[in-house]
Amino acid sequence: MNNKDVYLASNYTYEEMIKLVMGKNFWQTNDLNNKLPTVYVSDGPVGVRSTLNSSLVDEEKEIPSTSYPSSEVLAQTFNIKLAKEYAKSIADDLIERKLDILLAPGINIKRNPLCGRNFEYYSEDPYLSSEIAKSYIQGLNEKHVGSSLKHYICNNSEYQRNWVSSEVDERTLQEIYLTNFKRAFEAKPWTLMCSYNLLNGVRMSENKPLYGFAYSHGFDGLIISDWGAVKDPTLSINAGLHLIMPYDKNLEDKLLLDLKNGRLDKEALKKAAQKVLDLIKKNEEEKTLRKVQKTLKERKALALDVALEGIILLENKNNLLPLKDKSTKILIGGAPTFRYFNGGGSSIIALDKPFKTLATSLKENGYLSIDEGEIVYENRAHSMVMGNFKQFIAKAHGNDVLIIGVGGDRTLFSEDFDRQDLKLANEEIFAIKRAKSTNKKIILLVYGGGAFELNEVKDDVDCIVYVGFAGENVSDALAKLISGEEVFSGRLAETFALSLNDYPSSSTYIDESVISYAESLDVGYRYFTTHHKEVLYPFGYGLSYTNFLYSDLKIYRTKPDEELEVSFKIKNIGEYDAKETVLLFIEPLTKNVYRPKRELKRFDKIYLRKNEEVLIKFTLFLDDFKYYNTNYHTFVFEPGLYRIEINKDVDNVTLSHDFLLN
Repeated sequence: MNNKDVYLASNYTYEEMIKLVMGKNFWQTNDLNNKLPTVYVSDGPVGVRSTLNSSLVDEEKEIPSTSYPSSEVLAQTFNIKLAKEYAKSIADDLIERKLDILLAPGINIKRNPLCGRNFEYYSEDPYLSSEIAKSYIQGLNEKHVGSSLKHYICNNSEYQRNWVSSEVDERTLQEIYLTNFKRAFEAKPWTLMCSYNLLNGVRMSENKPLYGFAYSHGFDGLIISDWGAVKDPTLSINAGLHLIMPYDKNLEDKLLLDLKNGRLDKEALKKAAQKVLDLIKKNEEEKTLRKVQKTLKERKALALDVALEGIILLENKNNLLPLKDKSTKILIGGAPTFRYFNGGGSSIIALDKPFKTLATSLKENGYLSIDEGEIVYENRAHSMVMGNFKQFIAKAHGNDVLIIGVGGDRTLFSEDFDRQDLKLANEEIFAIKRAKSTNKKIILLVYGGGAFELNEVKDDVDCIVYVGFAGENVSDALAKLISGEEVFSGRLAETFALSLNDYPSSSTYIDESVISYAESLDVGYRYFTTHHKEVLYPFGYGLSYTNFLYSDLKIYRTKPDEELEVSFKIKNIGEYDAKETVLLFIEPLTKNVYRPKRELKRFDKIYLRKNEEVLIKFTLFLDDFKYYNTNYHTFVFEPGLYRIEINKDVDNVTLSHDFLLN
């Protein structure tokens, strides 16, 4: 067979095609005993997680690599340019390891705050999710590295994920759960990974209609299974799945048996094999163009930049932060301040350097009096091992400021299981309230991978910082932010409600077979704003050390019946050079069907020096005003009055203008 012929499925036997549509092992495609090149994949999305070393030898343990901030923290930057650089940095890590495809990004909607994998996903909002994902995929593409957009679709919980059916109505599926995938297809991901669950009774590894949807909306790559998601390989290949991962002899035997008895569609098998061959060929072509561009030092600096922009200041009473006085006596306690907290499952990255404690970072930042004490010494599946808290309280009296780290690590946030609740541990709450009795200033650092109920401790502390899982440089990032060397600019990409019961998804029907998405369109802020429900911190919320003035909103048509040009000015009127996230929402004022009160349609992140003023422009299209009509099974535009809003967060409108669209 010549070089061209090896990439034609028709030149292989059906038995060979069966081997082609299954992985060779856990990490690579089948090379048919060296007839073909192979494609190596790596877990993502927050770094390179693979047991293959740079010689592609399987060491059967994770090889240390740069651990970047979680996808959640990346989304909290609201910075699509940074998202692209984030992906390009991971691509360099991948290239150095001779790996080809990063199994990322994950863009499942944060429907329920208990989902164990929420830290791997971007947002409760499909527009924000899709914009970050597009930039991420584009970054990988520019490095000639493959991506795997996942998990397709409605894997919004880890509860019985292999067996439960997500029951979703047509309009909700189109407006909330498919929109982000459809928009991400524009970036041309190499592969699309099916999820474990069923959707409306059909297993996603066998879901022919939704595979067809992907191809009719711009996807042109290969459909790959999540690892172990295929239960009936014949149904999967017949439905249009192309690559079953990883290798499973039982599944191979089933395909061979069904090939003989006629149950396996030979044309579907041939098509799947051709898609695998196309991927192998594409990868061979792209490999010749790959080049490491960032040094390891630059990549780690990029990981720090993402942490700096993604960590969020939630409370800052009496402007305690920044702590400019380096002689301030600081006492630090709490497990996440001296142990590395990150999410679990396929996102675990083995650190390639010792974890730097917060105390060390603050000392390096110039603080002269840093002490450490024990509160919660270790987190064991949210059962806390208490340290010498008595000593911590005794030390507190000789210090000015207490920094307390709380939250959860991979034992609480992980693939395979969901959280039980949104609460801090009882021991953590007790420690915060006892620390308050010392009458010292308290900075609370909350580490984790999703929303927490913080109402119980909000009044007991002076500052709350949502750290999330901010990567290996988390301590350095916090030191720079606490000192004022850098200014907080992170914003929440999901709603922090007062309690778990406030989320409508927490009370919908669930049993051993189905999860009902009965809240319909009321996901995240769409519910809380439309139904006027009080929250602790709304979508888009985040404080800064400076202030910005918005003014001069103008809206006009640039092309009749096609585009709207939205412009406004923003000025930094505070004392710090800083970055500001601007959010544009659309609110339909006249409507014939139920529509959420407002929906995010544009955002940007702007850097402004003190007293600097800039003009911001957004272009809106008629598609931005459409909703999905279930009578016509398509998105339609409804003429009427709309309100264009420029917001600090979803609840804080700074500028607005009503506009009639016909």
